[in-house]
Amino acid sequence: MPSSPSQRRYLLIAAAVVLLVGAAGVGYWLWGRSRLPGSGNPVYEQYVEAFQVGVAALDADVPVVAGENLNKVVGLIPQEPAGWADRGLFHLRTGQLDQAAKDLAEANRLAPDHPEIEKLLGLLDQRRGKFTEAVTHFRKAVERDPTDVETLYRLAQIVDQEHKEGSEAEYQRLMEQILTVRPDNLHVLVDRLRVAVRRSDRPAVQDTLTHLRRLAPTWADLTRKTFAEMETALAGPLGESDVFPLLTFANVLRSEPGYSRTASEVSPPDAFAGNPLRTFVKLTPPRNSPAPPDADLTFTPEPLADIPAGRWDAVTPFWLTGDTAPVVFAANAREVRRTGAGLVLPSIPVAPDGLIPIDWDNDFRTDLLLVGPGGLKFFKQGNDGGFTDVTAKTGLGDDILRGDYATALAADVDLDGDLDILLARRKGPPLWLRNNFDGTFTPLPIFAEVDSARQFVWADFDNDGAADAAILDAAGKLHVYSNERSAQFRKWPADVPNGSYRAVTVADVNDDGIFDVVALRGDGALMRVSAQNKRAGWEVAEIARWGPPPDVELGVIRLLTADLDNNGVPDLIVSGPSGGAAWLGGAGGTFQPLAAAVPARVSAAVDLTGSGRPDLLGLDAEGRPVRYRNVGRKDYHWQTIRFRAAPAAQPLGDNRINSYGIGGEIELRTGTHVVKRMITAPAVHLGLGERPRADVVRIQWPNGTSQYEFQPLIDQGVVSEQRLKGSCPFLFGWNGEKFAFLADFMWSTPLGMYINAQDKGGFLQTAEWVKIRGDQLVPKDGHYELRVNANLWETHYFDHMALHVVDHPAGTELFVDERFALEPSTPHFQMTGPTRPIARAWDHLGGDATEAVRANDGVYLDRCGRGLYQGVTNDHWVEVDLGDDAPKDGPVWLIARGWIHPTDSSINYALEQGRHERPRGLVLEVPDGKGGWKVARDKIGFPAGKNKTILVRLDGLDGPGVARRFRLRTNMEIFWDSFHYAQGRDGVEIAKKELLPVTADLRSRGILEMTRANPSSPELPDYDRLVARGQVWRDLIGYHTRFGDIRELLEKVDDRYAILTAGDDIAMRFAAPPAPPSGWVRDFVWVSDGWVKDGDLNTRYGKTVLPLPSHNMTSYEAAPDGLENDPVYRRFPKDWERFHTRFVAPDVYERGLRPLRTEAYPAGGQP
Repeated sequence: MPSSPSQRRYLLIAAAVVLLVGAAGVGYWLWGRSRLPGSGNPVYEQYVEAFQVGVAALDADVPVVAGENLNKVVGLIPQEPAGWADRGLFHLRTGQLDQAAKDLAEANRLAPDHPEIEKLLGLLDQRRGKFTEAVTHFRKAVERDPTDVETLYRLAQIVDQEHKEGSEAEYQRLMEQILTVRPDNLHVLVDRLRVAVRRSDRPAVQDTLTHLRRLAPTWADLTRKTFAEMETALAGPLGESDVFPLLTFANVLRSEPGYSRTASEVSPPDAFAGNPLRTFVKLTPPRNSPAPPDADLTFTPEPLADIPAGRWDAVTPFWLTGDTAPVVFAANAREVRRTGAGLVLPSIPVAPDGLIPIDWDNDFRTDLLLVGPGGLKFFKQGNDGGFTDVTAKTGLGDDILRGDYATALAADVDLDGDLDILLARRKGPPLWLRNNFDGTFTPLPIFAEVDSARQFVWADFDNDGAADAAILDAAGKLHVYSNERSAQFRKWPADVPNGSYRAVTVADVNDDGIFDVVALRGDGALMRVSAQNKRAGWEVAEIARWGPPPDVELGVIRLLTADLDNNGVPDLIVSGPSGGAAWLGGAGGTFQPLAAAVPARVSAAVDLTGSGRPDLLGLDAEGRPVRYRNVGRKDYHWQTIRFRAAPAAQPLGDNRINSYGIGGEIELRTGTHVVKRMITAPAVHLGLGERPRADVVRIQWPNGTSQYEFQPLIDQGVVSEQRLKGSCPFLFGWNGEKFAFLADFMWSTPLGMYINAQDKGGFLQTAEWVKIRGDQLVPKDGHYELRVNANLWETHYFDHMALHVVDHPAGTELFVDERFALEPSTPHFQMTGPTRPIARAWDHLGGDATEAVRANDGVYLDRCGRGLYQGVTNDHWVEVDLGDDAPKDGPVWLIARGWIHPTDSSINYALEQGRHERPRGLVLEVPDGKGGWKVARDKIGFPAGKNKTILVRLDGLDGPGVARRFRLRTNMEIFWDSFHYAQGRDGVEIAKKELLPVTADLRSRGILEMTRANPSSPELPDYDRLVARGQVWRDLIGYHTRFGDIRELLEKVDDRYAILTAGDDIAMRFAAPPAPPSGWVRDFVWVSDGWVKDGDLNTRYGKTVLPLPSHNMTSYEAAPDGLENDPVYRRFPKDWERFHTRFVAPDVYERGLRPLRTEAYPAGGQP
């Protein structure tokens, strides 16, 4: 207490000065803030657009787009800290640490002590190894935001690494702080248990075990078993030995559904990816939530032109091609009509939903299927826009064509790239018409437990990449089937909620990025039925009410979704025979009823005129087709995305995706708001609210590949990128200047793959050799350095890798036969004399091809055209003349070098159907002496990947001597670079030495850029150019090898292998032996043994790492039965404690465009 009046007066004056200074500071800050541009200012609007696109690109892991936009941001308004912070993160992710430090320092100067900026500064110091400084920054961040679990966990990890006095106690305290925010986080619970055991903290151990015990009933048997064993071990005195059963339990627990998601909450897969600031610190923030609904919407009836008066039974929008506006087709029992033309087609009695647009032949012209009590009728659209009745050519019997059907759905049931047809028989189970892609269909049973289906819904309810099925039957029962791929469906493991339902549709109504079943219950409640935790159960909630619905036949009431008001959230529309209603979607999964009446008998919501507003299409009380024009007060923006599976200039040579991507998914992001829709038509309409255009859209094509489009135009077409998604691991070598691409390898063991439409991924040959030229490997510090990279949608099982050094006399050559063949052979190399070019070559059309195949120059012979499917084309050959000076006696070897554009499992699966040419491997033909040709050697196979060499013995093919004239024939997409020949030198002296790696370090490096010079050239990876660090594929689920030294797993062929996923990289060093003696040269042979399994939707067990391969397996037929029952695991269980402890799941990929977390502080202001 002050002891005198003078002291009190002094303190009052001091306090006043402090207040004045504070007020001045606040005033200055407000004045400075007021000088910043605001909404409506062109500079501000440019900043918002570039900032949000840059942030979206950071979230989507597209660094090129992120860098371009964030560079623009800091130049537009340099006073805003968020731009500097996010560009600093961009530089941090791309390894530009000095530039990251400059940007983050500027962000920190503009906004001192901002928690998100402090976190990024900590991340930078951690990356630089400055752990003390990193801890300081992280402590500041969590002081300001104690709920930031990721930073808390990162701080705990560094504290643990420092091993200072009290580190373990603080680590435990931080785990407990995280658990106050995320009490059921399994990853953190295990970490708390681990440190409590080390500290002999019995109360904490018991508390954690009690919590885990409460969660245990939903775990798998093995997890519960190991948990019980751990509990028993921890019941006695606590000690260091108790950590081992805990580690065993922790490893097993990682496989539980949801574990990897909870781990990502605190410890993202890429530890240094960081999170961008997604809102402004000083600028006024834009709206990131959806715009308010337009509650004043009304619908004005307008008759459709060109449809004669009379009663019609069905009406539907119809995209004749993908690049035109939809027209309208109407049908009754007599005829089919369309607007805008005088088209009249004969009809049959049709169901209310019996007009089915479907492009069944992928020619980008939509065909028409009629379905109803009158059976089926197929009309194919021709190039002139006319329609021809092709019903008689479908190969379907009268019992199918004259059946009684309630509805139908066009869907790629077997995921093979063409649209099939699901038929709802009025009585009996549904029927699947499998599209054979040759104009015919094969009827097959499906969903046998469903009787009298009335409505189908097709969407991915568990977010695993394959669309599932929801079916409403005539009794109002809802059935849900999970898609197990390859046309295998199973009843959903969790029981579907009971109830009598009248209509179903699909939408992401709770805004979590996973599609929900939306069902109208018999009492009028609109129910959200959401799958939980990958099929573990269902969450059911009422979202609206319309009631009670009329008591009419099932299938008459329609439930639709569309963004009627363009506010950025799909709305719900229900329409019955006497009226309907709509509910407008808003922020947070809320729906408000629309005051305006919704007409009866509405069948679709679609923009028919290009106005940007979805109209309602239906039939009036007299059965006349009517467009109900959408009229509202809020002029929100909108976006139309059109889909095309191949460029217009090249419609052939792919067919991995149906023409318009039907069955795929699209996400659209504006700011941090994301909306997700199914692709059900050639164009999808999306509302944008107050934003003039989207920041980014992500398309998930039906074959499982994804694609990003940034800042698409208002009405933009999106053509599928014809990406290579599987091609085996890549090998790079140090050539004295850089790590250059050498080869892809392990082509001989594609697990679970349909091979050439003949073999279902057996164990053909696990050992493979690839030649490396002497000039391609240069010693570095006395070692040969190689890199093995996993880059595509695959899991690799590397059992053995070695480098053979082969020294041989100058004037001799070493070659390896690098072919794939269905008949296994023992890898070997062949010594020859000098190679010579062939004299002449002709293509299958008679054109001279000599120059194209004379040299290894990367110029490929490409004259065979393209077929229906990628990898299979027309019958073609290359005719070769060695020349008169070629040797007459053997041994003589043809050395053919080229590459193959491969098929994949889904293509091979499709080729098994209908009347299609199967892929035919190479055969060598010689003249038959009668003016024709005969096969001299068959089953040659094909080049095993990119730029591979095939060796073919030319002597003894047709009697004694060397065949000087021959041709290589196939129908596969093989592109030849060169044809040479050489005499064999089997007895030449060589010196061979096998090198095992002295280091083999597994690490996460990222996804490499792949480019191709032209359509005739292969896609090649560039080791120096990373395009992403995160998860760009839907990685196979299961245990992979932890990062670090893996030499023990690669030493020998023993089924103890390293397991890698996309983005993994092995850095290998081999001690270089002394140089070869004078007059000798050196080449190398890369030796590998192992397996590859890709994630193609028709690869057997292509979703998981299991079942584990082994050399004593004769097939890959047995389904996985859990890790604990896998024979390889049972032989080597310790490997899953020492090596295979990294559990991979596609959580990041499945998140799509949604940010991992949002800022903890209010938008736009200092925290």
